[in-house]
Amino acid sequence: MAELEKSSAALKGLLANSAPDAKRTEAQKIIRSFFDSEELARRALTSQWDGINPEQRTEFARVFRDLIEHYLSKQVQELPNYDLRFAKETITGSESSVESTLDTSYQGRRITVAMEYKLLYEGDRWLVYDVITDEQSMLENYRTEFNKLITNESFDVLLKRLKKRLEKAE
Repeated sequence: MAELEKSSAALKGLLANSAPDAKRTEAQKIIRSFFDSEELARRALTSQWDGINPEQRTEFARVFRDLIEHYLSKQVQELPNYDLRFAKETITGSESSVESTLDTSYQGRRITVAMEYKLLYEGDRWLVYDVITDEQSMLENYRTEFNKLITNESFDVLLKRLKKRLEKAE
């Protein structure tokens, strides 16, 4: 929970004190410091992960990481006035779950969103590999989308589409 609190404070400070041009790059650095995009990539591909070669894994993880960082930094910038409260932490071995509540404004209305972070202890710190928002798992959504595309098309088609999304996002 302490890692998430520290990262949340860093993002809030960034939004309050940085020039608009610097916010995206700095937000992505902060997100990279607490988000384990490689673990998310591996878990999103599940059994498909073992069927691709190391170079494909590396490229997929990099493209996926860049997309996730772009998406999350954009979300943070669009909701600059938020309050994220961490409520409960459950640790089981090398995995942890942290429940939180996000209060913010959207289109002039106050909203409250229940969030749960799934973390894995890597080296000497806890890293997020999934965020569940109002009972919707980011990991499960990607897993479903990727598995369907790989089954119906191929891994190469998935990677090509992710690259195209990234180009459009930048």
